[in-house]
Amino acid sequence: LELRAAPTKFVSQFLANPGAELVYRRWTPINRVDVVAFDPPLRTGSYIGWGISPRYRGEAPAYWMIGNDGDSCAVMYQWSGDPAELDFLDHHVLRAPYLLLERPAVLAIGLGGGADVLNALKHGARSVTGVEINPMTVHAGRELFREWNGDLLNRPGVQAVVAEGRSFLRSRDERYDLVEINSVDTLSALSTGAYVLSESFLYTADAVGDYLDHLAPGGIFAMAVGDIQTPDQPPRHTLRLAGIVRRALEQRGVAEPWRHVMIVGTGGALAFTHTLVRNEPFTPEEVLKMAAFLDAEGLQFWHRPDDGPPATLASRILG
Repeated sequence: LELRAAPTKFVSQFLANPGAELVYRRWTPINRVDVVAFDPPLRTGSYIGWGISPRYRGEAPAYWMIGNDGDSCAVMYQWSGDPAELDFLDHHVLRAPYLLLERPAVLAIGLGGGADVLNALKHGARSVTGVEINPMTVHAGRELFREWNGDLLNRPGVQAVVAEGRSFLRSRDERYDLVEINSVDTLSALSTGAYVLSESFLYTADAVGDYLDHLAPGGIFAMAVGDIQTPDQPPRHTLRLAGIVRRALEQRGVAEPWRHVMIVGTGGALAFTHTLVRNEPFTPEEVLKMAAFLDAEGLQFWHRPDDGPPATLASRILG
């Protein structure tokens, strides 16, 4: 029996393109995993169009898509192992925490197609652990399509773990310089049922406390999320995260939570933001370094920690 995704879902829309092919499909108790390949491979869209500097004129590698329940897609880039192919990540909102960390040990929760691992390797991480709740997603990236992705998940210093993110953290005593969650709570995941076993528990004040507990001194917990902001709809995902982070910091006895948080991102109706949180306040030098990057790339602060609580919605929540 073949069950096809509804035509309104992303996987069906991808398959409607000339040259698109479903190269992998597997059901799990969590959700259905589909890998859609393209001939010729796609080069526009995904992170080259979402969260990228508006001044960037280069390209990103070709990519395929990994769908979850027909939606909530993750990108899997083609890579030969040459860091120069990942130049676009130097001009992306996802670079933000790496501006402040040197050779970090990284934990990426929600491995997906491995984009966060590529980002970590591009920016000098000494080790990367990717945690993914769906074993078939890991199997696809580590075994079936290793020639496509540059054998990314089998490279020295990279470990792919099948586990739920918070459970993995709580079962270990390791400390990380960066704990990254990138778009696991997507605009479509809740409506499709994707990640239904983990979605509600990755983004809570208690969860943020778990992440902060597992940071090395000076480490950063970072959350990247896509958002929609129009005159009739404020950016609810970013604002919700700001409220959760404030509560988590207050529970830890932090008197001035806005000094422990940076939020950077793109503008426009379809925004992409990166919320950075520390146990310690960000220093003036770090804020200036981030400001120089944002100015050079045409990106913006959604919350700047040295301003106190300025007049943005996110900063009002944090202040």
